[in-house]
Amino acid sequence: MKISLRRYLPGLLLCALLAVISMLLSQHSWMQTHGFSSLTTAILLGIIAGNSHSVFQHHRFEHGMSISKQALLRTGIILYGLRLSLHDIQQLGTKAVAIDALVLSTTFAIALFLGKKVFALDNKLTILIGAGSSVCGAAAIMATSPVIKSRSDDASIAISGVMIFGTLSMLLYPVVFEWNKHVQFIPLPTSGFGMYVGSTMHEVAQVIVAGKAVSDTAGDAAVITKMLRVMMLAPFLLLLPMVMRLLKQRHDKPSLQADMDETTEITIPWFAFIFIATALLNTALHIPAEIRTLLISTDNFILAMSMVALGLTTNISSVRQAGIKPVLLAMSLWLWLVAGGAAINYLVNSTPLF
Repeated sequence: MKISLRRYLPGLLLCALLAVISMLLSQHSWMQTHGFSSLTTAILLGIIAGNSHSVFQHHRFEHGMSISKQALLRTGIILYGLRLSLHDIQQLGTKAVAIDALVLSTTFAIALFLGKKVFALDNKLTILIGAGSSVCGAAAIMATSPVIKSRSDDASIAISGVMIFGTLSMLLYPVVFEWNKHVQFIPLPTSGFGMYVGSTMHEVAQVIVAGKAVSDTAGDAAVITKMLRVMMLAPFLLLLPMVMRLLKQRHDKPSLQADMDETTEITIPWFAFIFIATALLNTALHIPAEIRTLLISTDNFILAMSMVALGLTTNISSVRQAGIKPVLLAMSLWLWLVAGGAAINYLVNSTPLF
């Protein structure tokens, strides 16, 4: 036991300390106004610390950081289900589910096409950028990363794109709402605009800021739609092995074969099943408010530790070497979410079948 503590405790304590600092920083009014969640702040703090001094790269920290990036991450994703309830679906009906499903599937499909055919990016990096843009930002990237066995640098690159363009959306959408209210370019009611926000923006924190900037009605619709989209993370992860097999079948080049063989060796992520079970349990049981608050706060802390560990193990020089192409892919997906997402929201909301 002493050997285990000596091996893992330094890295765990370092991640915990930086996680606490990031959570405190994220509570500052400026950070909240600009949509910097505790997760985004945590990875930024980890990157700054990990690349500013060699002491953070000492081998005594590596085992604790490894646990934070893997075991703690899976635990955090499981506990994330406590934020979700199947009753949320009933509030906005099948329209929100249909919009989320269409936005998710089209965005991820576009990511796969552009990543390979246009930008010639690595498959794993493409998948991470696609996951972050189509599902739920940094949390989706962190959940997808261990499933496809990607590098920390790839995850950091993907999260950077999510942060940049998610922040742009957060600032842009309230302005678009005011403009659309006058010109009626897309005749969506306030709740409909909230669904648009929740179905196309990256981070939950950014959705809350943008939705509430319009109105409480838009904010409520935005958060519920976003939570339904977050709920799709589990089936998304479960379908990834099939996506990998399809990618393998579509590529015959020997240079791509080894990478495809590696990524298709994906086992079904067990934590995705427990994630669903947690959401079901949250629906079936009445969890006292005090306990729920404690569990969600614990989950925020665990996820922040995972993000810190990711940042600490990210080499800035490797991110720079990735070049402009990952940014262009993230920007392309953002443009699709803004324009294509608006079209999907309008079509679904105006279809009588829904």
